[in-house]
Amino acid sequence: MKKILHFLKNKRGPIAVFTTALIGVLAGYVMSHPFDFGFCPGNIETNGMHTWCSSVVPRELGFPTLSLSLGLFTTSLILFFVRKEVFHAWLLPAVIVGALSLFIVFNTPSSSPGYISYNRPEYATFFSYLFFIISLCIILWKSFRISKK
Repeated sequence: MKKILHFLKNKRGPIAVFTTALIGVLAGYVMSHPFDFGFCPGNIETNGMHTWCSSVVPRELGFPTLSLSLGLFTTSLILFFVRKEVFHAWLLPAVIVGALSLFIVFNTPSSSPGYISYNRPEYATFFSYLFFIISLCIILWKSFRISKK
């Protein structure tokens, strides 16, 4: 973990975060749309109204991966335009919030019965927004503190 944080604190940090986010967005999109990428030949199920893919590509993981990666992707674009001190201040809270978000989202059931809905896509969207808002607050706070000095 220390080696990863040390690597990210170098000038390549924002590039590594951007690359990770871009890979996550692409992987999430591919897993969310398996029909478009040909992952469902012969593995299509239908019940008359809806058609879905029952292949090895887990669609239940695709949308959460896409959603969580979009929050990181948007944040990484902002990180290209800030000082490295701001990036360093953002890094540790982002790792903590990101790991906690991943743990909660991927331990949430795919769907839930009943009137109160709690499912993986909704949690992924919520935590993606939460990650972006927390990141934006940290970036703005640290940028203003640096500019006052």
